[in-house]
Amino acid sequence: MAEEINQLLKTVDEQAVQIDQLRAEDKRLHQQTFKPRKPRGTTGSTAKGAGQKRPPSKKKKRGAPKGHRAWTRPDRCPLHMSSLPEAN
Repeated sequence: MAEEINQLLKTVDEQAVQIDQLRAEDKRLHQQTFKPRKPRGTTGSTAKGAGQKRPPSKKKKRGAPKGHRAWTRPDRCPLHMSSLPEAN
């Protein structure tokens, strides 16, 4: 019984090591695939080009471009009828 418990504990330890290795591999692959986030609001002497000022960038306007006609359904009735059908 004690041997069986020791064997199971050894198996659990081996699996824990495997899990740690797989997590490290996954983290390495993720870091290779994706860029790190750029820190926000880095102003001061530690930021690159601290003495340089950039002109304010224009934000992209939201919504449809100007002059864009709204989509509407065509009217059900035509504007001009050449003849009227007879109703019986």
